[in-house]
Amino acid sequence: MSQSTPVTVDASKTKNARISMGVMGTIGVGLLAAGVALDWGFLGMFWSGVLAVGALGGLGMTFKNGGFATAACPSCGVSMQLGEFGKTFLRRCEKCRTYSHGKGRMAVVADDHVADTAAFLSPMHTVSLRWPLNQGGHLACPMCDADAELEEIELADVSAGAAIGVGGKITTYKYKVPRCPEHDDGIALDKEWEEEGQPVVLGFRSRAYQLRYDELNA
Repeated sequence: MSQSTPVTVDASKTKNARISMGVMGTIGVGLLAAGVALDWGFLGMFWSGVLAVGALGGLGMTFKNGGFATAACPSCGVSMQLGEFGKTFLRRCEKCRTYSHGKGRMAVVADDHVADTAAFLSPMHTVSLRWPLNQGGHLACPMCDADAELEEIELADVSAGAAIGVGGKITTYKYKVPRCPEHDDGIALDKEWEEEGQPVVLGFRSRAYQLRYDELNA
């Protein structure tokens, strides 16, 4: 494959999304009208409004931004769904697991790339875990390689019911990761993972640090 591939609009996905959001928005507006006529009260009007505003707002964004973006993986050529057209993306190919990034074109991420967020994902190792060390033999900060200490981070997994206040549960995951006094965002917990048996995984901002972590825990 070429070293970079163009980002284009996924016409089919954009069309289907617009139809779906248009229908949902129309239903929401209809429910609002019915709520006024039948005096449904605050909750009925609130959720009808959420449906109408959310769907119609999403529909408007697809026209403003041009729709949903797609690009071929610059490593293996498999089509990748990227999100809203016009944004800067960082994605991992589902087939070859190569990371690529870009806006108008997608290129393979360099081994020394540092992302704005903890986007490089790796499994959590709870048995014989090894963290990268710096030249002084201390735990290395995942951002600057300075001496680091293990500090606890956490992720709250909020169920849909809990999010809207109608039941459900909140599961909190905790894990100790290296941090230095200057950097507290080099590693985060994440749920975006396609493999079973890993409810949460580690996300790294530094690709170089992630590669060292993966090599040590292979």
